Amino acid sequence: MKCRLNGQGIITLPGSKSIAIRALIIASFLDTTLKLQNFPWCEDTLTLVRALQDLGFEIERNGNDLILNPAGEYNLHPKIEIKDSAAALRFLLFRLAGWPEMQARVKISPQLTLRPLDPLVDIIRGIGGRIEKDGNGFNIRGTESLSLFYKNNTGIFRDAMSRVIHQVPFKKSVHTVLKKTAPISSQFLSGILLSTPLFREGISLELETGQVSSSYIDLTLKVMKSFGMKVKQEDKRITIPEQNYHNPGKYWIEEDFSSACYFWAIGALSRKAVGVKTLVRSTDQADFGFLTILEDMGAVVIRDEDCIAVKGKTLRGVTVDMIEMPDQVLTLAVLALFADSPTEIRNIDQLRYKETDRITNLITELRKLGADISYKGRVLTVKPLQNRPENRKLHTYNDHRLIMAFSLLTLIFEGLELDSHEGLDKSFPAFFEKLAEIIKA
Repeated sequence: MKCRLNGQGIITLPGSKSIAIRALIIASFLDTTLKLQNFPWCEDTLTLVRALQDLGFEIERNGNDLILNPAGEYNLHPKIEIKDSAAALRFLLFRLAGWPEMQARVKISPQLTLRPLDPLVDIIRGIGGRIEKDGNGFNIRGTESLSLFYKNNTGIFRDAMSRVIHQVPFKKSVHTVLKKTAPISSQFLSGILLSTPLFREGISLELETGQVSSSYIDLTLKVMKSFGMKVKQEDKRITIPEQNYHNPGKYWIEEDFSSACYFWAIGALSRKAVGVKTLVRSTDQADFGFLTILEDMGAVVIRDEDCIAVKGKTLRGVTVDMIEMPDQVLTLAVLALFADSPTEIRNIDQLRYKETDRITNLITELRKLGADISYKGRVLTVKPLQNRPENRKLHTYNDHRLIMAFSLLTLIFEGLELDSHEGLDKSFPAFFEKLAEIIKA
């Protein structure tokens, strides 16, 4: 059955930037042309595209598709500039560290210098990479191959990684257990996994329960499998034999469901169904699970053949663990203002280490509206809004997630406005265009 809601606020969305960034790193291992279909043209992906061009890859744009061609001769002395994409930075540094004869300078933005990067340096050194943090960037000297297994007993890996991981021998590879010490990003592990072809004797990792955003590791593995990587998963253990990627020629990037959540939230606050066109019904994109939260709050989720939409009813407060969906904490907090009972949001401390301190900034801005919101005992509590807020200007801190979440409030209260839209290009430059489509429908 085709979508029966055409004309009622159903939009199309670009592909997932999380998937696109992973696919670009994988493409850097291929020696033939790859077409990435439904590519998201946003700053987070373009910063990695430009980095690959600096290395010598040839990039073409064909509508919403990106075509990547290997270089005739690679630039082994590149000067690369990474803007604000933490994922692009972390994944690329692993890739460069295992590139023979590479001598790269990677400059980072002031915003990225505020992110937790010391553990990343420790990890790369621990696996045999040569990297130095120098002011606003990194100097990397590539090595012939990296290894998670050290035959000597120097303890370099163990000592350097004491805050991050602990290593013990595991057959011919390595058995690595990620410790629950914060702040640790799943991107560190994804960076290792994506660069599997660089590692002698393959990789074996074991994740402890409670690993931050482990769903993003599942997403990494799914993309790797799409490029022919053989992966064995048993409980929390991931084992990947030594191998290289296979080029499928074309790879479709499914819709970005992190972006979809803002429109589903609009639907939850209205009597009109609002949603996105998609054929996807299951995915490893963690934010797809936001649909379940919306259902728990009382919203109606409509799943037609080629679209998924949400329609509002009376919303109720929920208690939810958001460790797997940190990007949607802000969206949920805004929705919680319109529920009939308090909402408790748990496991979100990693939000302090995103583009901004999102916990503090969220509380500061929502309190301007008269919201009863607090963060105590690592639990964010949001109580229903009691009165219509006065005319206010909400500060967005140039944070794309705050801009999109607060935009929901400006749709409901005419007296509210955002101080800036700057920063939106990072993930979803066309957000307000899509928002206008919803309003007009």
